[in-house]
Amino acid sequence: IGFQKVKSVLSLKPYDNAAKLFQDAGLAMLNSMGGASGVIFSSMFLNCFRGQPPVTEAGVADFAAGYERALAAIKQRGKAEKEFYHHLKR
Repeated sequence: IGFQKVKSVLSLKPYDNAAKLFQDAGLAMLNSMGGASGVIFSSMFLNCFRGQPPVTEAGVADFAAGYERALAAIKQRGKAEKEFYHHLKR
């Protein structure tokens, strides 16, 4: 359900900014997924590019840094189960 909503939301307009695309994807997940998974996955997308300069193209290094920011946000929330967090950290 969550990624079907993401697909629907992202198909409404073109994106030239990775941060905005990830923000809209995260909000779509947050508003359509229930339970802890909705909070965890939306946090990953919402925090991936948060606070970063706008980029029109994202490379591997951008995603790697974004993934680390996302993991830190999940850990900070304190809502991620320990085992789930460790699977993401691998």
